[in-house]
Amino acid sequence: MTADFVTKLSYDTVFDSDGTDSKFNCFLNTYFRIFYLNFPLIGSKMVLKIKPGLEFKKTSYQHRRKLYLASRNTNDLRLKSHYKVYCKILSIVIKEAKQNNYNNQILESKNKIKNLWEIVKLESGRKNISKS
Repeated sequence: MTADFVTKLSYDTVFDSDGTDSKFNCFLNTYFRIFYLNFPLIGSKMVLKIKPGLEFKKTSYQHRRKLYLASRNTNDLRLKSHYKVYCKILSIVIKEAKQNNYNNQILESKNKIKNLWEIVKLESGRKNISKS
């Protein structure tokens, strides 16, 4: 906690109100006002850099996890909607990256039909292909 936050909170006029509920509401409003003044939300930009193949997935999943943990512990609707939009965009990008990767594998292979069926088996979970 910053010293400024504690100092501003100590000058609270909660006890001027009558009744327990009004005191609590006054304290809560004052606390949130002072808290958001001292600890503003930091905006983040959604930037996905697609590298060849699917190497970007690890960092994107880590960022998605951080957004999930942040949105789970808050009532901020902007952060929750940012998380949902990020998940939708990430799934679209991963789907297109997989498709491009498979298209490149098929185009570069000598036996296109065999390679195509290996990809189908891999995606359906029937066969594990070791990368050699």
